[in-house]
Amino acid sequence: GNSEKATLGGTPIGSIIVTITYYFLWGVISHKLDKNLSKKVLSEYLLFTLVFFVILFITAKWLPIS
Repeated sequence: GNSEKATLGGTPIGSIIVTITYYFLWGVISHKLDKNLSKKVLSEYLLFTLVFFVILFITAKWLPIS
């Protein structure tokens, strides 16, 4: 069997997930520290984070499915 991990153009999926999570946390924490974190800002970060994850999971080459 093929035991390769899921990748996206050679980039490990794990590193992309960490980057997306970092984007979300950095955005929320920085707005919180600036005291301008609103429900609108939070919902925008959630929306974009979810869109990134959907795109990631749709485009990833999941193995063993080929």
